[in-house]
Amino acid sequence: MQALISVVVPAAQLGPLSPILNSPAPGPFLAILIGFAIGIYGQAGRFRLLVAIGILTVFIGTIWLFLSAIGLDERPLPPVNLE
Repeated sequence: MQALISVVVPAAQLGPLSPILNSPAPGPFLAILIGFAIGIYGQAGRFRLLVAIGILTVFIGTIWLFLSAIGLDERPLPPVNLE
Protein backbone atom coordinates (compact mmCIF):
# COMPACT_ATOMS: atom_id res chain seq x y z
CA MET A 1 0.00 0.00 0.00
CA GLN A 2 2.79 2.41 0.86
CA ALA A 3 4.44 1.75 -2.51
CA LEU A 4 1.35 3.01 -4.34
CA ILE A 5 1.17 6.15 -2.24
CA SER A 6 4.92 6.82 -2.25
CA VAL A 7 4.81 7.03 -6.05
CA VAL A 8 2.57 10.08 -5.73
CA VAL A 9 3.81 11.47 -2.39
CA PRO A 10 7.43 11.15 -1.24
CA ALA A 11 7.88 9.09 1.93
CA ALA A 12 9.13 12.11 3.88
CA GLN A 13 5.79 13.87 3.39
CA LEU A 14 3.64 11.02 4.73
CA GLY A 15 4.28 12.09 8.33
CA PRO A 16 1.81 10.51 10.77
CA LEU A 17 0.34 8.23 8.09
CA SER A 18 3.60 6.29 7.76
CA PRO A 19 2.95 3.80 10.64
CA ILE A 20 -0.59 3.20 9.38
CA LEU A 21 0.58 2.44 5.87
CA ASN A 22 3.34 0.14 7.16
CA SER A 23 0.90 -1.91 9.23
CA PRO A 24 -0.16 -5.34 7.93
CA ALA A 25 -3.75 -4.13 7.47
CA PRO A 26 -3.92 -0.41 6.61
CA GLY A 27 -7.40 -0.69 5.08
CA PRO A 28 -9.42 -0.33 8.30
CA PHE A 29 -7.44 2.69 9.43
CA LEU A 30 -7.91 4.38 6.07
CA ALA A 31 -11.63 3.55 6.08
CA ILE A 32 -12.03 5.18 9.50
CA LEU A 33 -10.03 8.22 8.39
CA ILE A 34 -12.07 8.59 5.19
CA GLY A 35 -15.30 8.11 7.15
CA PHE A 36 -14.42 10.93 9.51
CA ALA A 37 -13.49 13.17 6.57
CA ILE A 38 -16.80 12.45 4.82
CA GLY A 39 -18.73 13.03 8.06
CA ILE A 40 -16.98 16.34 8.76
CA TYR A 41 -17.57 17.52 5.20
CA GLY A 42 -21.23 16.51 5.42
CA GLN A 43 -21.64 18.27 8.76
CA ALA A 44 -20.00 21.45 7.47
CA GLY A 45 -22.16 21.48 4.36
CA ARG A 46 -25.32 20.33 6.18
CA PHE A 47 -25.67 17.25 3.96
CA ARG A 48 -27.40 14.66 6.10
CA LEU A 49 -26.74 11.88 3.59
CA LEU A 50 -22.98 12.48 3.70
CA VAL A 51 -23.04 12.49 7.50
CA ALA A 52 -24.85 9.14 7.46
CA ILE A 53 -22.39 7.73 4.92
CA GLY A 54 -19.47 8.95 7.06
CA ILE A 55 -20.91 7.33 10.20
CA LEU A 56 -21.52 4.08 8.31
CA THR A 57 -17.97 4.13 6.92
CA VAL A 58 -16.47 4.63 10.39
CA PHE A 59 -18.64 1.80 11.74
CA ILE A 60 -17.58 -0.57 8.93
CA GLY A 61 -13.92 0.43 9.41
CA THR A 62 -14.17 -0.29 13.13
CA ILE A 63 -15.67 -3.74 12.55
CA TRP A 64 -13.06 -4.38 9.84
CA LEU A 65 -10.27 -3.35 12.25
CA PHE A 66 -11.59 -5.72 14.92
CA LEU A 67 -11.82 -8.63 12.45
CA SER A 68 -8.35 -7.98 11.04
CA ALA A 69 -6.90 -7.82 14.56
CA ILE A 70 -8.41 -11.22 15.33
CA GLY A 71 -7.08 -12.61 12.06
CA LEU A 72 -3.58 -11.24 12.63
CA ASP A 73 -3.36 -12.70 16.13
CA GLU A 74 -4.63 -16.12 15.12
CA ARG A 75 -2.57 -19.03 16.40
CA PRO A 76 -2.59 -22.39 14.69
CA LEU A 77 -4.70 -25.03 16.37
CA PRO A 78 -2.93 -28.01 17.87
CA PRO A 79 -3.02 -31.15 15.73
CA VAL A 80 -5.91 -33.53 16.41
CA ASN A 81 -5.03 -37.08 17.34
CA LEU A 82 -7.60 -39.42 15.77
CA GLU A 83 -6.33 -42.63 17.38
